[in-house]
Amino acid sequence: MLEGTTARDEPRTIIPNPASPPKRRTRRPSLLRFAWWTVPIHVALGFGFWWMMANEPDDLGAALLWTHIGFPILLVVSIRVWWDRWGELLALLAINHAATFVVLLFLPWS
Repeated sequence: MLEGTTARDEPRTIIPNPASPPKRRTRRPSLLRFAWWTVPIHVALGFGFWWMMANEPDDLGAALLWTHIGFPILLVVSIRVWWDRWGELLALLAINHAATFVVLLFLPWS
């Protein structure tokens, strides 16, 4: 500092560029929020698969195949939502499978 000057008189060395505001990192909501509508769909799938096992067992394999072909297509379409959230995606997948299998576990088998 020069003699007779204060810190306020000194020029700033870092001047922010007003054309490029600082990027704010916003927190995205959890993927588990989708469970409120995916779990009922998987419960319905459990009932549907149970009904097919009892009434249309020949078509059950095709239904399971198309269900599992549709899932990767859905993943590709929604890739921007889940790409960096593998843990949440796997948790949601586990919850949905559990919903389907719990239904199948408690339904009567004949």
